[in-house]
Amino acid sequence: MNIKVASIVALTMVAFNAMALPKALVWDKLSLNEFKEARDLAKGTVLLPFGCVEKHGRHLPLGTDSLVGMYLCEKASEIEPVLVYNIGNLGAVWESKHWLGTVAISHNTLTAVLDDLCNEFARNGCTNVVIVNCHGGNSGFLQSFVRSRLEKPRTYNVYYHEDKFSNKNYAEWRRRFGEVPTYGHACIYETSLMLYAFPELVHMDKINVEESMPKYRQRDMSKARLFTPIDWYAECDTQSYGDPSKATKEMGEFFMDIHITNLVNAVRMVKNDSLMPALRAEFDKHCANPQY
Repeated sequence: MNIKVASIVALTMVAFNAMALPKALVWDKLSLNEFKEARDLAKGTVLLPFGCVEKHGRHLPLGTDSLVGMYLCEKASEIEPVLVYNIGNLGAVWESKHWLGTVAISHNTLTAVLDDLCNEFARNGCTNVVIVNCHGGNSGFLQSFVRSRLEKPRTYNVYYHEDKFSNKNYAEWRRRFGEVPTYGHACIYETSLMLYAFPELVHMDKINVEESMPKYRQRDMSKARLFTPIDWYAECDTQSYGDPSKATKEMGEFFMDIHITNLVNAVRMVKNDSLMPALRAEFDKHCANPQY
């Protein structure tokens, strides 16, 4: 067999093996051989969706954020090969403990779990970890965790992804569906996402519109740029922020397409990133021999 033919055969085998993999490269659903191939296709990159368990109105499941997050990451993986690790329903949700069904994990436990997971990912050859935040209450904790990776040299690179709508997205929302309503939690946005991804779990007949409006009980504090631990309770003690009654599957598809596109772009950027690892190596070197 000449070199040219051998190359074609090799490329064909790679393509065949890649086609044999599941569409979404979910870590715990892969066999041993599939995992190695998936890891190589993903360039050692893994998505870690991070949600929570808390009340989402009276019409959505407690695990809405975790369900949507895992769905989003799996769909992104189908487009751009990347491993997805299902962390389950862990999340920083202390502000919601006053409602039945909330599972609030301590700061120290969450930190220890993420630390162990990142080390295990790296030990398995996955040195690019992308934490995908799917619950607004996780933001402060996750950003702090990512920053804390500078405490000492690490064998992995960690990235934080939390998607936001752009002005262009808002304009398209208005064009397609009318004026953008008040939204924030268990609202038209989250309800539409669930109607699209998990319609069987949505109970539109259980919506309580009276619970859906924010109270702004710390508006003066907010204007003064003062943050308090009770701010979310003061504004939204019902865990409902925005009328969800006009949510639709079509709107959910629109939202999900935006999030999938943005996450795929982020994954591609991470897979091809050489700058952050180089800067991190430079930083660690200077920390060992501080500059003056």
